Amino acid sequence: MKKVVFSLIQNKQDNTAGSKAKDDVTNILTSLGFREVRLYLTSHKLNDLFSNFFSILLSIRTIYHAEVVFQYPIYSKTFTRFLLPVLRLVTQRRIVMIHDLEMLRSDQEAKDTELNFLNSFDYVIAHNNKMKSFLVSQGVKKTIISLGLFDYLTDEVINNQLKKNITFAGNLKKAKFLTKLNSQATVELFGPNPFEKYPTNIHYNGQFTPDELPKHLDGWFGLIWDGDSPLTGEGVFGKYMRVNNPHKASLYMSIGIPVIVWKDAAIADFVLENGVGLAVSSLEQLDNVLANVTAESYEKMRNSALVISRRVRDGYYTRKAIERCE
Repeated sequence: MKKVVFSLIQNKQDNTAGSKAKDDVTNILTSLGFREVRLYLTSHKLNDLFSNFFSILLSIRTIYHAEVVFQYPIYSKTFTRFLLPVLRLVTQRRIVMIHDLEMLRSDQEAKDTELNFLNSFDYVIAHNNKMKSFLVSQGVKKTIISLGLFDYLTDEVINNQLKKNITFAGNLKKAKFLTKLNSQATVELFGPNPFEKYPTNIHYNGQFTPDELPKHLDGWFGLIWDGDSPLTGEGVFGKYMRVNNPHKASLYMSIGIPVIVWKDAAIADFVLENGVGLAVSSLEQLDNVLANVTAESYEKMRNSALVISRRVRDGYYTRKAIERCE
């Protein structure tokens, strides 16, 4: 059977989808024999309808009777309106891999649209078992596979000279809790949209591309947290943490850094089951938790993180999820 993975190219000049997670999935699947089909999305609204339709027509021969992997979401109603009927008519097996879920923060109409979209596929690859249960409860009726963890392809050499600080990487606009995080631990920040002022224990180090970022991280632990409060996960971001796998977890794992995570986050299950970090109910516990980490316990977590590092660098989790769809 022919195998195809779709890539949405939003700018023909740079030829990139602009997403590390999606690009890594595409690269892993092409290494397994999938053919990448690039679908170009114009940025000119008046041409959007015709450009999308023409792009899909060109792809029909390639995807006829093929197994097709589609990465969700694509932020174009016009595009998905044309794409889904074509997929149903000409493909043999349809797989969708979820990167983001809109229904966690959308109105009922948007939620219904998303459910209809996901139910158009034969297999749905969710982040983890909690997201799987959530999707079932919301009405997804197709076979759902749990990914476990996003892979993170990098050739960066793993640093064995780690400093006893905390690393946090991500969109800092979503991490207001850092403005209230007073602790003895030094926290090194990386990412766009920093706040103007942080406590003295927090240092901002600028932003780097996803491919450049790993070589700048040398923390003892990577922090996985979101939202406004250091006390607990709350609000929209806290709700989302209960079901999703943050890509920063894969970043930390790619370079073998153990993590500290909110105990109610969905990714906490993976962290504890694999022994790659600590789960806390509040960041008020941060200093006490770090004080109780012995050299022996840290070495054990670090060694476990290095095992996961080899996997995410090799595309292990994507390959296993796709294999389970066959």
